[in-house]
Amino acid sequence: MRCFSRIMVAVRKPIVQAVAKPTPLTYIGAGRLRETAALLRTAAREKVLVMTTPGMMRRGQLDGMLAEIRAAGIQTAVFDRVSPDPTFGIVEEAKACAEGCDAIVAVGGGSVLDAAKAVAASVTDGRPAERLAGTLKVRREPRKDSSGKGSIPKDSLVSILELTDSGWARVVFGEGDGYVQ
Repeated sequence: MRCFSRIMVAVRKPIVQAVAKPTPLTYIGAGRLRETAALLRTAAREKVLVMTTPGMMRRGQLDGMLAEIRAAGIQTAVFDRVSPDPTFGIVEEAKACAEGCDAIVAVGGGSVLDAAKAVAASVTDGRPAERLAGTLKVRREPRKDSSGKGSIPKDSLVSILELTDSGWARVVFGEGDGYVQ
């Protein structure tokens, strides 16, 4: 059964080449927005793309951070149209906004971070995001609204523990297991 399961995953998830990319700096926690301008200044950035959701901009949650970045002499471009489960179209729109930027700041949840990573990879590689290598998102539960646990490169061989009736596969991941579709 395991051999058959691996074949099913290989057929459902196309194998693509991996794209080398630098590891982004990630800062998480209370007060991190206030540190953004200093971090960008230390990294000698001149223009930054800030990616977020419409709601965060509407509520003014980034106003202070944006003002501090601009006060530090760093230009900003803001892309605030990231929605849940962003499409390649959204990524390409954000990529167009990234013209001339030497950094991306993503403020929000997993969808904003996913979109920002796709934009960064696409800008770095020069190809549309749709043509770049991807990963299988490993989820804690077998449903799309479940929180992420990590990711596995699509061309990786994984051990499948079980297949669910809804099309999810429970796979060995890190020290435990998770679900991919």
